[in-house]
Order: sequence, then C-alpha cells, then structure tokens
Amino acid sequence: MPRRKRWCGIFSKRFVELLVPTPSSLARRELAIEPLLESGHAQADRSRPRLMESLLLLAAAQGVFAGSMLTEGAVLVPHWRSLSPAEFFAYYRANDRRLFRWFAAATAAAALATWAAAALAWATSHSERGLIAFAALLSLVYVAMFPLYFARANASFSAASVPEARLPEELARWHQLHWLRSAIAAAAFGALLLALD
Repeated sequence: MPRRKRWCGIFSKRFVELLVPTPSSLARRELAIEPLLESGHAQADRSRPRLMESLLLLAAAQGVFAGSMLTEGAVLVPHWRSLSPAEFFAYYRANDRRLFRWFAAATAAAALATWAAAALAWATSHSERGLIAFAALLSLVYVAMFPLYFARANASFSAASVPEARLPEELARWHQLHWLRSAIAAAAFGALLLALD
C-alpha cells in the first residue's frame, strides 16, 4: 500500500507538471529537446549541399536546351535563309530527322528537369521555390509552341510543300518565333540560376 501511494504521488506530480509547468520542469524539457533540435539542424545543413547539387544538375539540362536553341537561331537559320529554295528543301529533307531527334530529346530533358526541380523545391520548402516554379511555367510555354506552330512548319519544309515564292516569308516567320521560343528557354534557365544563387 505505501508503495502504491508513492507511485500515485509521483504520477500525480508529473501530471500536474504537464498541465502547469514549473521552471524546473521547463528546464528539464529544454535539456531533453535541445539535442534533438541540434540533430535536426545538423541534418538539414548536411542535406542542403546535396539539394543544391541536384537542382544544379537539373538546371544544366535547361541550359543545354537554351544553348541549343540559341545556336540554331544564330547559326543554322541564317544559313538556311542564304540558300536557294531548291537547296534549302534538299538540305532540310536530308537533315530533318536528325534535327528532330536532337531537339525533341533536348526539349523533353529540359522540361522534365525543370518540372522535377520545381517539385523538389516545393517538397523541401526551398526559399526560391516560386522562382523555380516560374521557370517550370516557362517550360510549359516553349513545349506548347512546338505542336502549335513548329511541327506543321517543319513538316512543310521537309515535304517542300511551301511555294518557293513564299519560302523567304515563311522562313522569316519561323526565325522570329524561334527567337521568341529561345528567349523563353533562356529566361527559364536564368530563373533557375537566380534561384540557385
């Protein structure tokens, strides 16, 4: 019976301390919690470099795509426009599948990497997750531009179905929209770099 009273007394005291904490009980709790908090901060500090490395690798895919687009606009398209219609159609027909395979892979890799970066940033509560989400939104725009215009235009070049008299005008329109798409891709890459700064 005395043992039961002693245990009841200890239990009652602990219960009261939980409801109405005293300075000594608060101190004990802080001492118990402090190592856990320090461990959590240390783990977060160790995981931050890995997070930044992952985001940097994902941003690199966007950079490769943006660089490819800028190169095509600055080098390939001016060459196309310098050719005669017959030379251009022959050149495009010979290289159409090669160009498509490269840019389809680069576009898909860049878009998927940017979306993955946005998901990772939100999952880890990255401080610049809004900027990374903006980059992901821009990637949706440049992906959508291909089926909306470039797929049809490229097919017409490959089939040589554009009248020769209209080819310079069509190439000029293609070039302008390509620069717009390139600028969107570059802006997405820039947003990722700013978020990782």
